[in-house]
Amino acid sequence: MYVQFTDSTETVICATAPSQQPATAWPYQGVVLASDARWATWYAGLPASTQAQLTPPTTPISPSLAQQASLLVGAGLSIASTSASGLNGIYGTNAAAQSNLLAVQVYLQANQKFPGTSGSMLWLDANNSPHTFTSTGQFTEFATAIADYVADLTLISMTGSGVLPPTTTTIA
Repeated sequence: MYVQFTDSTETVICATAPSQQPATAWPYQGVVLASDARWATWYAGLPASTQAQLTPPTTPISPSLAQQASLLVGAGLSIASTSASGLNGIYGTNAAAQSNLLAVQVYLQANQKFPGTSGSMLWLDANNSPHTFTSTGQFTEFATAIADYVADLTLISMTGSGVLPPTTTTIA
């Protein structure tokens, strides 16, 4: 269902429409399912005559363990560094991020230095905030943490069993 939220946080629905509306007239619009708790909250506050014209909320379906693992792969991993707080952030773990990490790791293995001439590695977190790695060992520990996290989630996705790993980890 096409809805309008009260603001950019998209936590409260304030209107619904039959189709997508022009963004200039309808800021903060989005799409929700009948199983979305925000839809249920908004729907419950409407008069019965209005409710009768809309799709009623449904009970949310809990995702399976395998589905949860698949969703977490795309959500990123929160990493805290004990030696360099400037590295703290939530980093991408999707396929593109994994590919980029692999490329840098292969370069590090072959050349024992970061690509380029700066002597450091600038890496964007999931919010596109830059973080600078000054040690190849530190970067390798960072890449290993992400690889281990994704490998654990992938195994759970494929088998449907196991325990979801924590979404936060610490590196030196």
